[in-house]
Amino acid sequence: MASSYPPKKNTAFTLALVIRDADGDPVTGATALDSERSLDGAAFGDCTNEATEIGTTGIYTLALTEAEMNADLVVVQTKTSTSGAKTAVNVIYTSSSLNDELATAAAVAALNDVSATDLLDAADAVETGVTPRQAMRLALAVLAGKLSGGGTATEVFRNAVADAKDRVTATVDAAGNRTAIATDLT
Repeated sequence: MASSYPPKKNTAFTLALVIRDADGDPVTGATALDSERSLDGAAFGDCTNEATEIGTTGIYTLALTEAEMNADLVVVQTKTSTSGAKTAVNVIYTSSSLNDELATAAAVAALNDVSATDLLDAADAVETGVTPRQAMRLALAVLAGKLSGGGTATEVFRNAVADAKDRVTATVDAAGNRTAIATDLT
């Protein structure tokens, strides 16, 4: 039942969900479960498996197959005939596009003498608050600079990091913690 996180496109995934009543309390022993999924906004279709309860907790798991995860957006609804129970709706965004970018960056980097360390350092160099996709774009900027003759990988890396930091606005929250908001790395 182990699943990777984030959920990956076209890879089996076990979803955990809660079936609740009108008060928001978990419903134990829900009957006549019916799990359906929609892939990328298409019509709902039955899932291969049905949700099963973990003990008597009102928490259920649903094993989704590779085919049921073969979309960028997977919406799952689990219905029950139990009186007063509400339909559980879960939205899953798969991570294929970021994985594709990472694989492409690694392959192109290997062909063009940009070290994996440069790419990882670039991705890690961005302040808190920047998404993995934005960090990957910074790493790709390092690669693009190297390929366009922008200097050594180290020089390109330093320039890309300085540029990224200029685009991130540091703020301080009420507790005095430093946070950052990405302003232009989308």
